[in-house]
Order: sequence, then C-alpha cells, then structure tokens
Amino acid sequence: MVKPKHLIYVASLLVIAALAITALNHTMQRQQEEISRQLRASLDSQARISTLIHQLGYTGFIHNFKNYVLRGEEPYYQATLENLKQLSTIFKSTQARSDNPSIDAQVKLIEQVVHKYELKLEQARMLHNQGASVEEIDQLIRVDDMAASAALRDLITQFHIQSAQLLREDASGQRRRDTLLQLVLALSVGTVVVVGALSWVALTGLRARLQEHSKISSRQKLLDAAPNPILVVTESGIIVVANQGAAKLFECESDALIGREIEEFIPEAARGDHIEYRNLFFRSGGERTMRNPVALSTARNEIKRVEVQIGLYQIEQERFAVVNLLDVSKVENIERHAAQLEEHFRMTFELAPVGIAQISLEGHFLKVNRQLAAILGYPRRDLEEMKLDDLTPVMERNANR
Repeated sequence: MVKPKHLIYVASLLVIAALAITALNHTMQRQQEEISRQLRASLDSQARISTLIHQLGYTGFIHNFKNYVLRGEEPYYQATLENLKQLSTIFKSTQARSDNPSIDAQVKLIEQVVHKYELKLEQARMLHNQGASVEEIDQLIRVDDMAASAALRDLITQFHIQSAQLLREDASGQRRRDTLLQLVLALSVGTVVVVGALSWVALTGLRARLQEHSKISSRQKLLDAAPNPILVVTESGIIVVANQGAAKLFECESDALIGREIEEFIPEAARGDHIEYRNLFFRSGGERTMRNPVALSTARNEIKRVEVQIGLYQIEQERFAVVNLLDVSKVENIERHAAQLEEHFRMTFELAPVGIAQISLEGHFLKVNRQLAAILGYPRRDLEEMKLDDLTPVMERNANR
C-alpha cells in the first residue's frame, strides 16, 4: 500500500519540477523576445537599405545626377538635392539604430562616396554656368564608387545571413516551446493524478479514523459504567472520549471535555513539564502508573489530587492514551483529619493534670503520661516495660483479676 507520505514526496517533486519549468519557460520567453527584437531590427535595416538602394539607383540620385550633368536642367538639380536630403536621413537613421561596427563602417563608406557626389554636383553646376561642354564636365566630376558598391553588396549579404540565422533560431525556439508545452501538459496530468491519489488516501484514512472514533464513541456507555474517571487522549493531547466519572471529577459535562487539551486541566506551574511527559509516554509506549498523586485543576479551578494509570491504544497510524484516574482528594483529607485528631489526643494525653495510661488486655502498660509517672515515682520508660500487677500488692492481685 502506498503511504501518504510517499505521495507527498512525489507531489513535492512535481511542484519543484513545475517551478523549474516555469523558470525555464520564462528564460526561453525572454530569449524568444530578444530573437524577435533582433529579427525586427534586421528587417528594418533591410528596409532602410532597400530605400537607400532605391534612392541611389537609376530612378533616384544617380539618375538625377547623370541627367543634370548631361543636360544642366534645373529640375534635375533640385531632384538631386532632394535625393541627397533623403539619403542623409537614411544614413542618420541607420547609424542611430545599428549596434554592429562592421555595418556602421560600410554605411559610413557609402555616405562618404555620396558626399563626394554632392561636392561634384556643385562643381557641375558651376561648370554649366561657365558654359563648359558635357564631355569636359564629365571628365572633371568623375567619382570612384566601386568601394561603395562593394559595401552595399556586403550590407545586403550580411542582412540576409543575419535574417536567415534569426529565422532558424526562431524556429528552434518554437520547437523548444512545443516540447516545453508537452512537458507542462504531462506534468499537469501527473499533478492531477497525484492530487487525486493523495485525496483518495486522505479520505480513506479519514474514513478509517472516523470509523475507529465511532467505535470508541460507541463504547461510551461501557465507559460511563466504569467506576473510575476515564479519558481517551490523542498523541497531540486532545481529549476525544470522556466518561461520566471524568465529567464528575472535572466538574463539567462530558461533552465539554471533548476537543480540549489535557494540559488545560494541569496547573500552570506543571503544564510545561506535563507536555514533555506526554511526548515521552507516546515515544516509549506501554503502560504507566503514577502512584504518587498528581494535581489536576477542574473546570471550576478547584485542585484535586488523583492517581493516574495510563495505557496505550493504537488505531491504524494513530495512537491514543487511555487514562484511568482515581480521585484521592477525599482520602487525603480523611488521613489529614485523622492525623490532626491523633496529634490532639497525644497532646491531651501528655498534658492532662491527672495520671493516664494505656494498658493492654494482658495488663501491660503501653503508654503512660508524665503525670502518672510522677505519681507512681517511676521513670516513664520503666513503667512502659512493667505490668499492672507489678504495681498491685500481692493480696489484691487476685481481686483485680
């Protein structure tokens, strides 16, 4: 049979596993958020590079720049200036959002080449105003943009590689999340099973204890018929059964004793020691008899002296102490009163103004007082060793018999 404590161990392990999985899930979620952030940043960078290519391409800056060089028309010049403004904005945005030194260097290289074009644009405007020919202008404003073209290709390649890597990491993270979800599902099912088993074991144990308690309670009439007060106490010190004799001893109804701690009826000065004695009794088992009377406090705070005999009774995993009490308060009172009477008689016997003696049926002196010893002229010890005949004349002895 599986013990409840074993199931509790399993439940504890499941709880620990759940906490570990929760922490792992939190870590994976943060990693996934970081991957998503990097992926969005990479896609944003690709979008800016696409815009940069568009602005630099044959429908943008290069197109307008070449047409202005060839034709010298003002609209192409203004269009080229507008392209330069947009390119400047793109460069600033890319540098502000980038945390990759390699990308920053390549963007900076492209920006430097564009700046050279900007200078050549103003030179071309001046040459047009001076009436220079197209061939002459083309020779003077040439710009080597091979490095910028290579940097642009490298940027595109880097972003493609980065995006592919981030997508792979995202897919891997998704697989890990799926595995974690399956593990959480299995753990949830296991937790439900263990909790169900724990509940079943607890209910079974509770039902068994209730049945045993019911059996004990069903013997209440038998306990009430017992001449001595009887209590049944749990290991934690709770009274579960009390007969009428116990109710009379503690001066309350028997139902008022049920559910209370036995230490409530121990005088406060001895209460701490009694808890230790109770724990020691349940650890040692067997029976205990306390011949020396102990003090108990009743419901009316009256102190009574009782002799105690305790037996151990076990039900399943729970143990009970069956306590048999004998009220010796009245006996002690009688003994105390008898001792007082004896002391009073002894003092009266000793201090009487006349001679007094205690004599056995055989005529032996048992005890004499001081006055009789003085009258007869014998020491008291000598008199107590003599007979009455020893003090009676021979002629009167037969008459005394």
